[in-house]
Amino acid sequence: MWRALGKTRWVLQARTLPATLSIIGAVLLVLLILGLWPAKFRLEAKGTLEPVLRQDVFANIDGVVQELKCNHGDKVNKDQLLVILRNTDLELAITEVVRELETSRERLKAVGRYLFEEKSLKFEQRNQLEGERAELEQKVKNLKDQLDLQRAKQRELLIKSPLNGLVVTWI
Repeated sequence: MWRALGKTRWVLQARTLPATLSIIGAVLLVLLILGLWPAKFRLEAKGTLEPVLRQDVFANIDGVVQELKCNHGDKVNKDQLLVILRNTDLELAITEVVRELETSRERLKAVGRYLFEEKSLKFEQRNQLEGERAELEQKVKNLKDQLDLQRAKQRELLIKSPLNGLVVTWI
């Protein structure tokens, strides 16, 4: 190592010293200019801006969009109504269940009234009417349950926001 340093001694000798100092000065000047001179830095890239938390919103049952309650870029709160859908098959099914429920209730009232008012019924007739009344009561209960299920499906046609956020796309 000392030999290698000894061979580089010629750089510092009197006849090469001005050239060495000039080169060192030029390098320092270039480094100083690069370090202090303001330069514009512009970087371009293609990409997409993705949200941190993304939530897809969809309907559990089929329907036709009846009304949009918000637009692209709108801020929405949790449980805010976004879209109202319409399913005519479901509306028809609800109407039929309601009609059948009302008919069964009226028949149940008539049987109950007949059993209460008619005192001269034979045992077999009374048993038959009691059986019919029990059957109608069960049918009314089943129709109420069916109506509740249909209405729950109808509520699913009201699409609400699952969280606070921003509407970014309509697909």
